[in-house]
Amino acid sequence: ISYIAEDDRVRLSEYCSKIISRGFSSFLEVKIYVDQIKRTTILAKASPILHQDRVVGFRWSAINIKPLIGSLMNSEDTFFRQFNLSPRETEVLNLLLEGYKNRMIAEKLFIAESTVKYHMGSIYSKIGVKNRQDLFLFLENSQQNRFGPESFLFNIISKLMQ
Repeated sequence: ISYIAEDDRVRLSEYCSKIISRGFSSFLEVKIYVDQIKRTTILAKASPILHQDRVVGFRWSAINIKPLIGSLMNSEDTFFRQFNLSPRETEVLNLLLEGYKNRMIAEKLFIAESTVKYHMGSIYSKIGVKNRQDLFLFLENSQQNRFGPESFLFNIISKLMQ
């Protein structure tokens, strides 16, 4: 059984409301708990299921982004060098990719939460994205471009759901 992490429930509810009102969705990064203990971060996309012009449910497509991102990030630190990420920014980004929130990253690295936010802003700026969700989309596209058809599967599934 999987559960949505408590701090992501409001965002997930807002995401579903947008799908109901607009009829389409974008990608959503959300943390889930598997077996009530182990936390993992997924990249998901939902499409409305309609019956008589009324939304009666959602069809979800999701992927655990850790292996996806891990294969991209572990390729001899090429990614970090490409964007001139500092060693601290690299640490912050790795923890983010593991699903940690800013507060948890700050505790783990023994720095202030405002410093984590500063590093995240710098990372987003260097990579050319606006937020965490855009970062994950960028990384997914980089994976596809660098590693070919195997990494293309998630992209195909999400396109079929539109």
